[in-house]
Amino acid sequence: MDHPAAQSSHAGATPRLILSGFFVISCFTGTVLGQSEEVLSQQDVAFFESKIRPILIEHCFDCHASDSDRIRGGLVLDSKEGWQVGGISGPAIVPGDPDASLLIESIRWEDEDFQMPPRRKLSDSDISLLEEWVRRGAPDPRVTVLISAEEGHALAIPGGGVPKEAGKDHWAFQPILSPEAPEVFNEDWADSDIDRFILRRLEEADLKPARDADRETLIRRLSFDLRGIQPSPEDIEAFVSDRSPSAYERLVDRYLGDHEFGERWGRHWLDVARYAESSGKENDIPYPYAWRYRDWVIKAFNEDLPYDEFVRAQIAGDLLPVRSVEDATDQLVATGYLAIGSKSHQERNRQQFILDVADEQIDAITQGMLGLTVSCARCHDHKYDPISQKDYYQLAGVFISSEPLFGGSATNRSMSSDLYTLPGRDDIPLGMPMPAEVYERILSLADRTEREIETLRERAQTEGRGSSASQMLRLATNRLAPLVDAMERYDEEGNPTSAMYRAMGCRDRDGARDANLLVRGELDQPSDLVPRGIPPIAHLEEPLLVSEGSGRLGFAEWIVSTDNPLTSRVMVNRIWLHLFGAGIVTSTENFGLEGKAPTHPELLDHLASSFMAQGWSTKSLIREIVLSRAYRMSSRSNGAGPRIDPENTLYWRMAPRRLEGEAIRDAILVASGTLEGTPQVGSPVAWAAGRASTSQIQTLLPSNHRSVYMPILRGTVPAFLDTFDLAEPSFVVGDRDETSVPSQALYLLNDPWVTEQADVMARELLGMRADDEERARVAFMRTLGREPTASEMGSVRSFFRDFGRLDSEGNAFEQPEGTRRFNEGVGNRSQRRAAIRERMRARGRDIPEPLDAREVAWSAFCQSLFACAEFRYIN
Repeated sequence: MDHPAAQSSHAGATPRLILSGFFVISCFTGTVLGQSEEVLSQQDVAFFESKIRPILIEHCFDCHASDSDRIRGGLVLDSKEGWQVGGISGPAIVPGDPDASLLIESIRWEDEDFQMPPRRKLSDSDISLLEEWVRRGAPDPRVTVLISAEEGHALAIPGGGVPKEAGKDHWAFQPILSPEAPEVFNEDWADSDIDRFILRRLEEADLKPARDADRETLIRRLSFDLRGIQPSPEDIEAFVSDRSPSAYERLVDRYLGDHEFGERWGRHWLDVARYAESSGKENDIPYPYAWRYRDWVIKAFNEDLPYDEFVRAQIAGDLLPVRSVEDATDQLVATGYLAIGSKSHQERNRQQFILDVADEQIDAITQGMLGLTVSCARCHDHKYDPISQKDYYQLAGVFISSEPLFGGSATNRSMSSDLYTLPGRDDIPLGMPMPAEVYERILSLADRTEREIETLRERAQTEGRGSSASQMLRLATNRLAPLVDAMERYDEEGNPTSAMYRAMGCRDRDGARDANLLVRGELDQPSDLVPRGIPPIAHLEEPLLVSEGSGRLGFAEWIVSTDNPLTSRVMVNRIWLHLFGAGIVTSTENFGLEGKAPTHPELLDHLASSFMAQGWSTKSLIREIVLSRAYRMSSRSNGAGPRIDPENTLYWRMAPRRLEGEAIRDAILVASGTLEGTPQVGSPVAWAAGRASTSQIQTLLPSNHRSVYMPILRGTVPAFLDTFDLAEPSFVVGDRDETSVPSQALYLLNDPWVTEQADVMARELLGMRADDEERARVAFMRTLGREPTASEMGSVRSFFRDFGRLDSEGNAFEQPEGTRRFNEGVGNRSQRRAAIRERMRARGRDIPEPLDAREVAWSAFCQSLFACAEFRYIN
């Protein structure tokens, strides 16, 4: 029997047309003749392949594919060029603007004369996905390539997939070796085996490693890499003056032991775990207990939980043996990994909802832990890896036999679930209290909604089912449900109740079952039943079937098996990325056939084998890397390096890196002295009753805790973090985008919160018993981790001379034109500060005393340090 994916010419989404001896295909890699290749993020590619391509294949290609019998309206959608050119009405999509895109207009069915598909409107979830795709800029990895007809026919595999034989020699599917460190000429430079692997490649390329970084640079780099914050001036001075051979090693051990380590490296994993505190999709339902998973991750990194146990707990913690009550609680909370993904609570078909959630879980695990995009095989055989639809549904059976516990939905109660109830012990936190004004607002809204429901119920009884009153009654009842939930979580004084002893998680369903292979991924097109288990992917030649239960524990054990060639490689590559700015494999979530080959394959295997040999200890591996000479190199250009290896793929120097938004925000808090160092307990998302926005929550709780504790709602992420490329919380992100645009510096110069922090820092500096030059030196040390140069100190003096032209009210005296423009900026700052104070007053916050002219000057100086590029980068 033919594979179901081969039953349609559109299933492969690969239009094939013979033209003058050439074979035209649409594929992920290649070059369009005469055009430049667009670089898409891995998340954009995964989003298109798993979400958008299946919709286009199922609902559009019959009339809008290049090989259709008749192309309706002249529009083809099976290539990027097709929708860019458009049909008789013009381009179908305006990237970034769904409302201006004809494609989106047609699928919304708002114009009765312009409705696509013509026979049946798309589901709300499909419309939402297409809108999101366009909003993201319509990323489309399909690139038209001209190759010979002979080559094209060789590629035309039935079903559009890749044969298993294609992966037999793939580097990532080979066993992990323990290679011997190579011999090098400059043995004096190498301090470790890591250095020898790096140096060998440099010597082969006739390159020399950069000199060692100075001690000020090194401690700042190490502090940000291990803790996510800058070192204190006292730490810098102590390290610079300590010339003992063990000074650096002692510093490394101290930073590895700080609780900030878990907050820093936990945030890295939360990117991979697509952590957020709401569902995303249409309604963005808050998840008031998601913070327990976040805190478990931070604790796991601080306690150096072996990575194999870390993985096992997240996939099957509920199925593991229990050693203590504390372990049992941690293991249940760890399975929150499977429950925190994005979901469409508006989906009316429960079976479709279960399949969609399982798909999201498969994608998270296989990308995040194995570096494979298995979910791309949901609707058709994988286009680039030897993963068939049968393989996908074999694994899908494992997850449809598992029940994610995520809580309730405010708009469709049928898509709610249970939650874990945790033991009521003193060492299990309940979360933070709710502000009185929030509780009063919820109580008032609930009373008003209950009265509205009573009125509507009487009307509905009179007017009958299907009436407008009946519909309004249903909506009002849905609005009341989350209000009641919120009031159950808190008492009248705003203290969390025993209802907060809950957690998201996962458990096996009562009846495990296998999955049907769905033709084109459609629920109404079931094919053969596929026995659930671990499919023959990577090094496996035969599937590992499940005899009882869901199979999650067996899947977890296979992932962390030392025989698995992917798990250790993927994790050590990600650790290397966070310390060097680029992975040894640059496609961090794609170790498949279309992923990038490692630049240093022997080094990758050395790290992977060492990682497992050291008991999967993350801290031990990080320690080994940061103690290497390679990590301690300067970031300055050196000799022939820029000419021979401009991308620094051979690591002849340490590449400068821009800090993430969390580290920049935390660094501002440290510099101003306002960082609340103790971990935050709970999350203000637990206050949310129905839909909420991050800005609303931050207005109620302006927190100075570490940024890892900031509320992350998929619909409205914090503006500060978004400005600096926060990881998209609906996708697995191992390597964040790193942009450097003028808006980032402008944000730091104009954001009210940054101005407030600059004010606090200015007042603290002016409170020192020191002269202005010493204050400026301390400001440099707090922000940039170094002393100002003579030239910079001269600029500082000029800066304050110009500000000295202000009177006691902060107004400028008569002055030359050059300084008049300068002081006009000061006036603008005063206006912004007045607006900030007014907002603080409206929110009931304490209003600090107005700044005098001298304090305004120092605040402007501090804020200029926050906004400079050096503050945002580590060298």
